[in-house]
Amino acid sequence: MEVVYKAASFKERIFSFALDFTLMIITFLFLMWGAYSLTGQTTFYKQANTNLNNFELSTHLYAVRNDGNTQILSDFYKVKVEEEYEEYYEKLDKALIEFYSDPLFFEQTKGIQTYEYMKIPEGQTEGELFIFKDEKHDQIILKETTTFKQAYDFCVKVMSNDALNIVVNNDVYISNSRTIMLSFIFLDILVPLTISSLIYQLIIPLCLSRGKKTIGKLVFKLSVLDSRGLSCTWKRYLCRYLLIFFVETILSVATFLIPLFISLTMYLKSKNGQTLHDYLANTYVLEAPFKSVCKTKEEYVKKYNKEKDYVLDKEDVSY
Repeated sequence: MEVVYKAASFKERIFSFALDFTLMIITFLFLMWGAYSLTGQTTFYKQANTNLNNFELSTHLYAVRNDGNTQILSDFYKVKVEEEYEEYYEKLDKALIEFYSDPLFFEQTKGIQTYEYMKIPEGQTEGELFIFKDEKHDQIILKETTTFKQAYDFCVKVMSNDALNIVVNNDVYISNSRTIMLSFIFLDILVPLTISSLIYQLIIPLCLSRGKKTIGKLVFKLSVLDSRGLSCTWKRYLCRYLLIFFVETILSVATFLIPLFISLTMYLKSKNGQTLHDYLANTYVLEAPFKSVCKTKEEYVKKYNKEKDYVLDKEDVSY
């Protein structure tokens, strides 16, 4: 007696994957929310965040918002009504003068000269928006034709581009920002993503050991079988899962989806619908309801009335 299984259709596999993926994303978002809350309470994260906030405030370019976080002044002082341009220009200009005069970032008077040259180019007596107050050239004022909106926009541009670029390239900023970013990537994204993947792509299939079914495969009556048509062992399924996770997921992210493209091409071209991970693990995704799948040769022999010494091989299973 021969066992006949039908290869899972593209539609069935897509719907199965979509269901598993949806459940995984919902779980991932829930875990990510919890991880983010816990990460914020860790000592190294708190210290890095405090160091970064203190450093930003020391540059004179940041203000503290109501929620306790810092914000660059060019965003903090957003003009809402026309009358605010003069007040906000003066605040931004004062902050920039303090920043470009800070010896932490500039040697001697080089910083403030840099800012003055932005207003009036070196060797000239006036700029597009600014002019020297008198012949001593020791004070720069707005031209009579310059509006406070123009002056405000000038300060926003300098602060958002030149000044901020200097700040973010400082070693203190880089070190603490890296700690915060790596904490977010590894603890708040990779760990929840790995856990949700393990739950739906490994733990549940190993629990539903007959056919190694995910929830999606269970709903659409698909199974992961070995070359003999038996439910693949947990070792083989683990190998298959690791190929999916590291080769078709992690490596795909790093190589512009090349492994994923290869896997999809193999599925479309393969007679038995094998993807890259199925080919390497020697497994098949087939239409096989839960009760029709045999876990061992002995179960197969008993179920299909074979002799006890019967040798089960691939020829006894058709796809």
